[in-house]
Amino acid sequence: MIDKIWDDPDDPSLRHQFDQGLFDSYNQTFMSAVQGVDEELAKYYKNNLTMLAAAKTATITNRLIAACKQSKDRDEYNKLAKQIINTYNRYTAAEYNTMVHRVRVAKQFEQFQQEKQLYPNIEWLPSRAANPDIVHRGYWYHIWVADDPFWTDNFPGCRWGCKCSWRTTDASVTDKSNVKLIPPSPGLDGNPYFTKEIISKSHSYYRDIEKHIPKLGVLHNPDDVVYISFVKNNTVFKVHYLAINEYEKMNKLFIDYVINAGFKDIRLLPVIEYKYEPIRNRYFGKYAANGCPDAFADGKFVEFKLVNPGKKIKRNVKDAITKALNKADVVFVKIKGWLNSEEINIKGSSMAKKFREKTIYLIDQDDKIHTFN
Repeated sequence: MIDKIWDDPDDPSLRHQFDQGLFDSYNQTFMSAVQGVDEELAKYYKNNLTMLAAAKTATITNRLIAACKQSKDRDEYNKLAKQIINTYNRYTAAEYNTMVHRVRVAKQFEQFQQEKQLYPNIEWLPSRAANPDIVHRGYWYHIWVADDPFWTDNFPGCRWGCKCSWRTTDASVTDKSNVKLIPPSPGLDGNPYFTKEIISKSHSYYRDIEKHIPKLGVLHNPDDVVYISFVKNNTVFKVHYLAINEYEKMNKLFIDYVINAGFKDIRLLPVIEYKYEPIRNRYFGKYAANGCPDAFADGKFVEFKLVNPGKKIKRNVKDAITKALNKADVVFVKIKGWLNSEEINIKGSSMAKKFREKTIYLIDQDDKIHTFN
């Protein structure tokens, strides 16, 4: 990477991709910090840390580009580049230790929730460090209710270098009228138990980099890390880490239809905004150039479409089916507007003749599925 930057520091690929070797090194180290938690929860944590590894790699790249542009010759650049990489490599030890601590905090807080009936409160204990950071001293020996909103953003490990501890207790809540709240360090806000993130997006590594870079890091992770198991109607299906928000907002509606249609091996795919061919080919195969199919089920690519009511409902249904079939083998179209069964059958049969060897599922306003193939 150092040589490539010297050869052409203005090459746009430097900012839109990342150095694979450097990323792999950080990614492997960061993910190894996740130990001893539930397998599915571990996937959330690992992918979160992968995003940080990609962001860190991009940050280093930006620093190297700046160093190249300010250097008067190759020797000066090489010296600056070595200093930059060594500095960020030194940060890795502190970052790793903080990650391990925060994973432990999440496990402890989960245990605290299970102990609430016997020990309803939590006490903040002093730092275990030989030279403790006194920032949290005002919290020491104070007791809060286990459900207090205080724990949403305040807990041992919410500041870099913090080695405080805590424990459950049945002792009474203490007076905290003189306690001054200390904001978490950037990147360490949010209790991992609630957020399912070890390091938050407020970390400085996320500044001044291309927004797609952290997600691109996740897209490089293996399937056994990126796909998280969900259960609905006693059926297990998998959702890509980068598809969870889309699932919650929109695609949760369609999972019932896919299951009811008899599909078994179901995976919801990520949206890939960046035109990076190897990754697109990995996830979307023959449809890599056509868009981003929503799912892969029983060996077939699947697209979901929701058609809202309107004056041109019939035209909207036709357009929705056409667009969907251009990037998938199977489409599920939920029709929110009114069409009677006869009209649905006419429309579905017509489109099935046009797109042979593909399957169309039209869901009417009564949630009845009409199948055409």
